[in-house]
Amino acid sequence: MADIDEARRKAMSLLEREAGGPVAAAKRAGMGYAQWVNLRSGAADSRTGKPRGMRKQTARKIESAFGRDEGWLDYADLVEDLDVGLHKSDVEFELVKEAWAVAGPNSRIQVLTWARATLAAYRDKGRS
Repeated sequence: MADIDEARRKAMSLLEREAGGPVAAAKRAGMGYAQWVNLRSGAADSRTGKPRGMRKQTARKIESAFGRDEGWLDYADLVEDLDVGLHKSDVEFELVKEAWAVAGPNSRIQVLTWARATLAAYRDKGRS
């Protein structure tokens, strides 16, 4: 797992893409472009030479500005994979819905039989 600053920088990159770029992301977060880019890139602190960290208050402010739950920035190493997976799931679900709309009764019965069997097996293992 990445350290907290790396995780937050990764999450900021996701938010930046969502906003349409660094200028829009900075504006949405209520900060200047340079501040956003320095935080997101981990620019070296002029006094210490070490990558800039992000204070907890700053992280919470960014999360709030983007409508994210408190702590969301702290788990970006998991979030990006989840976001990609959710998008893929959405696309696959839309494909299933399209196929369902054109499928005949026999095809729908096959899908329903599979779905019921899958759920029954899942419940039998105590995962419901």
